[in-house]
Amino acid sequence: MNTQSKLLIAAVLAAGLTFSTNAFAQDEAPADTGAEETASAQIEAESQHPAATNSIVVAPHVGALFPQLTSDLGTWPVFGLSAGYILPVDLAGFERPIEIGLDLMYTQPGADGTGTDPNLGDPTSDTAGDYDWELTQRMLVLELYALWRFMPPGEFISAYGMIGPRAYFMEAEMVASGNDGQDFGTNTQTNDEYGLVFGGGADFAVGPGTIYGTLEFGWSDLNQRITGDSNTGAIVIDAGYRLYF
Repeated sequence: MNTQSKLLIAAVLAAGLTFSTNAFAQDEAPADTGAEETASAQIEAESQHPAATNSIVVAPHVGALFPQLTSDLGTWPVFGLSAGYILPVDLAGFERPIEIGLDLMYTQPGADGTGTDPNLGDPTSDTAGDYDWELTQRMLVLELYALWRFMPPGEFISAYGMIGPRAYFMEAEMVASGNDGQDFGTNTQTNDEYGLVFGGGADFAVGPGTIYGTLEFGWSDLNQRITGDSNTGAIVIDAGYRLYF
């Protein structure tokens, strides 16, 4: 084979290789472009969520109070409404992580039992001095909270932690009656106590707001004539929906 033939064959092979490479690149390009467009659309959707740009937060919520760890009070529903403000400040590499606000909640756990007092009832009766009692502890709770988000507001999932002081406005009501049917009446007492709350949870971007769930522990003293030396320590499991304005 002469030199010219060899050069001709080499040129044909080089042209074929170049054509194949270009065709392969063209086939791959749409797939890469599609993946980039999908990621871009997801980022744009998150950035367009109201939580990503708005700062005022309003959240109705409902949950359950579990005070059995620290007292004889029973489980009871909790109803609340919070209002907060997301500070327009980035800190430590986190985007707008701080929210401060107020949370107002109401609950009324209770307890019941029996007791004995020799000064009560008919002294000739076998059950003299025995009585039944029922306690209702009404609580209006106001807390000032600071919340730190670990992911930017508006992302599909955003975990957070929170802490703050609490004020408890309370009314205790006790009803007692003797085993012989004697009514000992109703006794009430009101008092205010101050304590602390801390906890954490997560937001899930759904619709124009976020569904959230949280686990909290709140505590304060509870020193009343009716209840004795006790406390309001309780775990709260809560869920709500945040709206952003």
